[in-house]
Amino acid sequence: MTTLMRSHSSTEQYRDQPSNPASSQTSGLLHIVPHIFQFSASKVSTGQVAKVKLKNTTSTPVGYKLKTNAPQKYSVRPVFGVLMPGDSVKVFVRSEGWINPQDRFLLQSIALGDEEGRSFEAATVNV
Repeated sequence: MTTLMRSHSSTEQYRDQPSNPASSQTSGLLHIVPHIFQFSASKVSTGQVAKVKLKNTTSTPVGYKLKTNAPQKYSVRPVFGVLMPGDSVKVFVRSEGWINPQDRFLLQSIALGDEEGRSFEAATVNV
């Protein structure tokens, strides 16, 4: 399952965005809040930061990965992971420079078996 997410600066409006960028979206496996990044000035360092919350809405583990068409401009933490049923995670996207309206973010997700979810979760904890 893939979900395309658009970047959004707090000072810019885009014609094709919904009237409420803080609203949520469910991709079938994950509940995403907000579904459009809201970049704002970082409180702890220079640059701009956006955050998105992902929640597993299924009864099985879900793997996810967040990609961008401009990886040299954005730092994504955590960039991938596994969410057990009912779990959620906040993903932070940071940029030191100007936010280009053409920049895109792609959230990929996949349903995993219980054993796959547990083994992947254990492997990432030990890294």
